[in-house]
Amino acid sequence: MTLSDHPAERHRQVAGLFTERVNGARVEVPGDADAQTRLLGFVGRDPFWPGR
Repeated sequence: MTLSDHPAERHRQVAGLFTERVNGARVEVPGDADAQTRLLGFVGRDPFWPGR
């Protein structure tokens, strides 16, 4: 994908990448969660997933 040289068009192109393919259903996080934890929950990632 080639991005436009025009800022508004480039913003539209990049924003279009963040659709439901990227974002999942919101994950609830504690009210006192830090910014990173809240962001992960907002985009549908489980911030408490243990990984490997």
